[in-house]
Amino acid sequence: MLHASFRKLERVAVAYSGGVDSTLLLHAAVQALGPDQVIAVHAVSCLNGRRQREQAQALFRSVFPTGVELRQIAVEPLAWEEFVANTDQRCYFCKKRLYRRFTAEFSADPGCRLVDGTNADDVLQHRPGMQAIRELQVMTPLLDAGLNKSEIRSLAQQAGLPNHAQPANSCLATRIGTGRKIEADLLQRIDQAEDFLQRAGFPGSRFRLVENGIHLELCYSDVERFHRGDIRRVFQSYVADLGFCFDFIKIAGR
Repeated sequence: MLHASFRKLERVAVAYSGGVDSTLLLHAAVQALGPDQVIAVHAVSCLNGRRQREQAQALFRSVFPTGVELRQIAVEPLAWEEFVANTDQRCYFCKKRLYRRFTAEFSADPGCRLVDGTNADDVLQHRPGMQAIRELQVMTPLLDAGLNKSEIRSLAQQAGLPNHAQPANSCLATRIGTGRKIEADLLQRIDQAEDFLQRAGFPGSRFRLVENGIHLELCYSDVERFHRGDIRRVFQSYVADLGFCFDFIKIAGR
């Protein structure tokens, strides 16, 4: 059913992040339409950490044939006042600006349709960006096929995609509590904190700022190891040196 949704189309631009959803979507598009009819569009901005950008590009090079174009599009979300204000509609404003930018990239090619990796689990959560996707009439083949995250991971594994078990990720702005202004320096320091955890052997960690404290999300299998080792003390010292002031660190599994 997933491939069938692509065969109705002439040419597609896949919003590619390097996550399992967009990677499977891109893989299915290439299989259905052929590499010459598929473009991967990847947003480059301060909202993607350095390691995340490098991993997405390396994954693309290792998985997809040379005929598939990866078009990297620079965007500047900190120039969007409604985004920087960080209200509960931040994701709506961001997604609408971003996908308008993507579609403008292909305005001279009316046969090209933008497709997005939204899945069946996403509609069960509070995701303001979904409204922007509907308004812009972006296609969502994974959702249309009724695929949830578990099924997507299974299909990605069957397809031999190396990121099938990769923890879900999101942009760095999601680490900042609603109402707190989004600033370049703050995003950079959050990225540094998460990069420290990655290098220390805690992949998939998220460093969230909450009122008076830090909410640290680790993979379930890593929580006990973080508690019992010296890493917690070293990490607390590191983030303090980054300039974060906090009364507590709450640790949870994800």
